[in-house]
Amino acid sequence: MAEALRGVTAVETFVRRGGQGPGTEFEDLLTKGKGAEPVYAGADDDPCVLMYTSGTTGKPKGAMISHRNTFWASIGLTHTLRWAHKDRYLLTAPLFHIGGLAPVLANVHVGVTTVYLPDFHPVTVFETKDMIISGGENIYPAEIEAVLAAHPAVAEVAVAGKPDERWGEIPVAFIALKPEKKLTEAEVIGLCRDRLAGFKCVKEVRFVEAIPKNATGKMLKNELRRTLAR
Repeated sequence: MAEALRGVTAVETFVRRGGQGPGTEFEDLLTKGKGAEPVYAGADDDPCVLMYTSGTTGKPKGAMISHRNTFWASIGLTHTLRWAHKDRYLLTAPLFHIGGLAPVLANVHVGVTTVYLPDFHPVTVFETKDMIISGGENIYPAEIEAVLAAHPAVAEVAVAGKPDERWGEIPVAFIALKPEKKLTEAEVIGLCRDRLAGFKCVKEVRFVEAIPKNATGKMLKNELRRTLAR
């Protein structure tokens, strides 16, 4: 086969695995080959990584980060956080996100041991940017979501503000049910009234197949708000 290919291809070296014939034996390459890793020259301004934004406020945007950007960003982070080689860092963010990549690079400079978290279960986080203002009252969606998520029929839930002429905004719940489970809008609103102050209760419920999320698993509240604004 090797002899037949020599005249029709530009391949310079053929490697065989066992047997007799033309070409170099694979095991010989392993034992006689050069042990040094190849060196690839690169300039400071050459692209190092293409990092994408989360897309929570629009379509994800690719940011081309150079070797110089990466190096000095990691150096700057070591001075900001004051880590030492004796420290241990628990990495919870994915490496394709800058929040995961930057600390790891900083750890390399300082000698910090990085421990990778194999799994992640999100907890309730109150975010000001998601806050709903209804009749002058501040409503945190995460508080309502925690109440509704505890219902055995709810697989996932997200709460967003819907524009309202009288109140400014009203809370609306988007709920994805577990397979073969049932739940009505009246039951959801009743659950809120039992557990929350009246002004925090959802005024509408929309049942959906799934809550929209980005690549990191973060709920895309902006998409829900756009749906409510139509």
